[in-house]
Amino acid sequence: MPDTDTHAPTATAAPATVRTVIAYTRSGDATSEGQRRLQRQRTAIQAEADFQGWTVAAWTCDLGQPGTTLDRPGLKRALALLSEHKADALVAYDDGRLARHGSDHRQLARLADRQGWPLLSVEALRSGSQA
Repeated sequence: MPDTDTHAPTATAAPATVRTVIAYTRSGDATSEGQRRLQRQRTAIQAEADFQGWTVAAWTCDLGQPGTTLDRPGLKRALALLSEHKADALVAYDDGRLARHGSDHRQLARLADRQGWPLLSVEALRSGSQA
């Protein structure tokens, strides 16, 4: 993951209906390096939330959890909060934090579509590929 502390948010905007988000971080590495990765993700997500004018309703985290399954405690908590309408969107640093496999990402996208909230990625917002 690149150094996120020096990358300023871009002018690309998330959907206008997003006011609150559930922030999700994950590192497959449970060591101190994995903890540093989580902190860099959190810093980047908070900077994007500040830039976009979002309120972070909750932070969820999976430390030492692989992205090859959706069966992760932090992700399950995030999805439960969204199903209870506690926030407007789920945001992660990048798509790989949510799911490593395309089939898992598509499953998350279908759930988001059914429940009416977007999946957001800081990297996609910064690159302009998510609006």
